[in-house]
Amino acid sequence: MSDTIIYEHNSIRPNNINRLPRWYHLIKSNNQVLHIYSESVLQGGYENIIVIKNLNTHEKIKFQIKLYKDASLSNRLSTFMYSDSILWIGVGVLKGVERKNIVYTVNMQTKEIKSTITTESVETIIPIGQKYFYLESNGKVFDWKNLVKLDNPTEPVYELLKDDGLFPIDWSSSSIGNLANSSFIKTQIDSEFIELLDENFKFIFQLNVKDLFPNYTGLPVNGDSDNTEIIISVNDNLLLYLDMINYEEHRGGIVPGIANCYCWDFTTNLQVKFPSIKLSHWINNVVPFRSYDNGSCKIKILSREGVNAASWSKIYESV
Repeated sequence: MSDTIIYEHNSIRPNNINRLPRWYHLIKSNNQVLHIYSESVLQGGYENIIVIKNLNTHEKIKFQIKLYKDASLSNRLSTFMYSDSILWIGVGVLKGVERKNIVYTVNMQTKEIKSTITTESVETIIPIGQKYFYLESNGKVFDWKNLVKLDNPTEPVYELLKDDGLFPIDWSSSSIGNLANSSFIKTQIDSEFIELLDENFKFIFQLNVKDLFPNYTGLPVNGDSDNTEIIISVNDNLLLYLDMINYEEHRGGIVPGIANCYCWDFTTNLQVKFPSIKLSHWINNVVPFRSYDNGSCKIKILSREGVNAASWSKIYESV
């Protein structure tokens, strides 16, 4: 379930320049938080053990990948709660040029662990609410029960074009009938247009995201520069539109870029404002989310960033 993925916890702390690890996996399960990560059976060796740590009780579940000798985990995994008690983990397992994809389901009550080998690229699986998921690698959308039978899945219920994204929304706050009936948003890379779909993935309306924001101002572009980029991300019933001019590196140093952040809250049907981000690094992924602390809710952005060979995550707060 996509709403079991969380993006912030006091156990994952930023460093002295306010940067978080590039990848970390936090899952909400029965009012507790699980941290899923990998480690090596030998110090300095290949990572081949999956660890599930309960950050409330500090209890750990560990299991080693035993598909074949000297196997290692890929540097990315996908994980979320399949049900109230079952944690789903999809990971790639590597040995030289050979690769296998494994799904693990862990019953957090009985501690029973089951695994399935599949040809699907499971670490690219994206949950869509609580009913569907899609494979980022090929755009196929399946119903939820296929998560535990990816060795023999049923036919997809919908298919996306390459680089499309699909996200669940609830826009019942809208007074416009067609918009209020929207169940999904479909995005396409480098396009400011989104498609609103009904619960059966039928087209309702096409919308230019810029039209949501009366304060939208275009980015200044110098001459023939083609260094602009946009990212649209939807999560927690929030839409984030990132309008960027990337930084440029010259012999004389770096010419900074800028990212303007526009966010719409479908729950309140209001804009959420963020400051612009000065760029001396790249951003290739952003996720808007709701952060709850002592009964209050703050809307934030998790940004995945980097420069040269370094990469990290960073959290920005709304104003």
